[in-house]
Amino acid sequence: MAISEFELIARFFGRPGAERAEVVVGIGDDAAVLEVPPDRMVLVDVSHFAVERHFAADDPPASVAHRALGGALARVAARGAEPFAFTLALTLPNVDEPWLEAFSAALAALALRQRVALIGGDTTRGALSLTLNLQGLIHPGELVPARGAAPGDLLFVAGPLGGPALALLDRLGELRLPKAERDAAYHTLHFPEPEPDLGRALAGLASAAGALDDGLCAGIEALLGGTGAGASVHLEQLPVDPVLRPRLHQAGGWNLLRDGPAPAQVCFALPASHQEQLAARLQHTSIRAAWIGTVERAGGVRFLLPDGSAL
Repeated sequence: MAISEFELIARFFGRPGAERAEVVVGIGDDAAVLEVPPDRMVLVDVSHFAVERHFAADDPPASVAHRALGGALARVAARGAEPFAFTLALTLPNVDEPWLEAFSAALAALALRQRVALIGGDTTRGALSLTLNLQGLIHPGELVPARGAAPGDLLFVAGPLGGPALALLDRLGELRLPKAERDAAYHTLHFPEPEPDLGRALAGLASAAGALDDGLCAGIEALLGGTGAGASVHLEQLPVDPVLRPRLHQAGGWNLLRDGPAPAQVCFALPASHQEQLAARLQHTSIRAAWIGTVERAGGVRFLLPDGSAL
C-alpha cells in the first residue's frame, strides 16, 4: 500500500530537532507560526540541492542531510546570526523507506545538536532534490557583512581545512588512500558540521565573513569584494585537518588548502581592536579560530610560503 504524504511526514519527520521557544506552531500544521523576540531581526538563507549536481545518487542519505543543513548553518553563522528554525521541501522519485529513515534520522540529530527546529515543508514526486530554508536571529546592528574587509583587518579561519578536498581526490581516482585514512577523509566530506556558537561569537565584531564552499582563496576574495583591498595569507598558519597532514604534499600541497572546498568552515576578517573581545567570547566554546593573515591596501590575495616567497 502506498504511503500518503501525511503518513510520510508523521513517520519520518515527526522528530523536529530542537525545541525552540520561538516556535509557536511547528511541523505537522498547514503553516508554521513563529514568535520572534522584539529585540531581534530574522536572517533567512535559502539553498537548493539537486541529485548529480550537488550530490551523487549513491551518496549516503545521512550525508545528503548533513551537507544540506550543515552548509546552511555555516552561512547563517557567517552573518553573525543564531540559527533557530528551518523548513524542508523534499522531492522524491519514489518512497524509499530505508533512504528516508536514514536521511530523516541524520537531519533530526544534527538539528538537535545545533539547537534548530524543523518547522515544516513540503514533499512531491520527481527527481531527487531538496530545498532548505534556514532562519537565524540577530540583534540589530550586529549583522556581519559578506564583504567589506578593510586594510589592517586580521584574517581568521574557524575549523580545519583540507579533509573534504582530500576525499574528493580519492573519489576522482587521483589519489588512493588506505581504508582508515579514506574513511576519515570521507567523514569530513559527508558530515560537515560548523561550530554552533560561531555566529554569536562573530556578531558585531567581524567586519566580513563567509563560508568556504568554494575554497579559501575564493572565500577571501569574497570578503574583499568591491573594496580594492588585498590580503597576505601565511600558509604555515593554516589549520590543516589531521587526516590531510601526512598526505599534504602527495595531495597537491598548499594548493589543496588554498582551493579545496570546506563548506562547514568560515573565514572572517576582524579589526585588530576587536581581538580581545573575540578571545573572551571564544573562551568557553570549542571554537578554534586560527589567524592566517592580514588585509592590505595592495589588491590581490597572496599566499606566502614559510620562507616568505609567494605560492
